[in-house]
Amino acid sequence: MLPKHPLARLLCKLSLLPFAWFAFLFWFENFAIWETRASIDSPAGGTTAHLLSLIHESSKPGHAPYGLHLYLAPAWLPLPQHFGELAFAGYCKGEAAIAWQAADRLVIRCDARKIRTPPTSRRGIRVELDSRPQPAPAPPPAVRQVQEMLHQSNPDSPTSSR
Repeated sequence: MLPKHPLARLLCKLSLLPFAWFAFLFWFENFAIWETRASIDSPAGGTTAHLLSLIHESSKPGHAPYGLHLYLAPAWLPLPQHFGELAFAGYCKGEAAIAWQAADRLVIRCDARKIRTPPTSRRGIRVELDSRPQPAPAPPPAVRQVQEMLHQSNPDSPTSSR
């Protein structure tokens, strides 16, 4: 409930303005700029790996603007881009994935094009990069049948996939 005096009422309204502005900036810097690509808890459960990317310009562009950033942070800790430890930053072609191989070993799978921060060990966890190009998905059965029919009708054809 606001006070009845007009000056006191104005001061109450103005004191909420800085709080609202701070809340908007906090939300914008942490949620409107960063996109979470993947988050996965370690097998032991104490650490979470966060694969993030910048989706908008930021006042703090990170190590790889518009690239991928891998942060390791305690599982309970919010905002890993501020409070976690950077373990990798770079650019990958196509999709990227992260997977725990053991409680102390994490693998990033992506077709790396440019690495800004090489994979490093953090929090007792060895981070590795599997940069082999990901295999193309197999064509659907109908497409495969058509390709086989074309190959059978003309085995010397350059369209042969074998």
